[in-house]
Amino acid sequence: MNTWRQQLTRTDPKWSTPNQRPPTSSSDCIAAAVTGLLDTARPEHLELVRYADRMREQQRANRAGTFPAGSVVSFYLPPS
Repeated sequence: MNTWRQQLTRTDPKWSTPNQRPPTSSSDCIAAAVTGLLDTARPEHLELVRYADRMREQQRANRAGTFPAGSVVSFYLPPS
């Protein structure tokens, strides 16, 4: 897959398209662009930590709404 994405960023005379690149879908082009961006602009350590923390908090919030153990409730046991 990476070889295909790399080929999307280079011109090649063997392709008879107007820009001499292989015919692709828009998702192929987006994937190639994102891969190139990540190769040249890697996130810093703190950015990754913050992203992971946001994902963990979001997953915890989602679980709290669907699993009884994830939320505080008082109707399972009598007050005494």
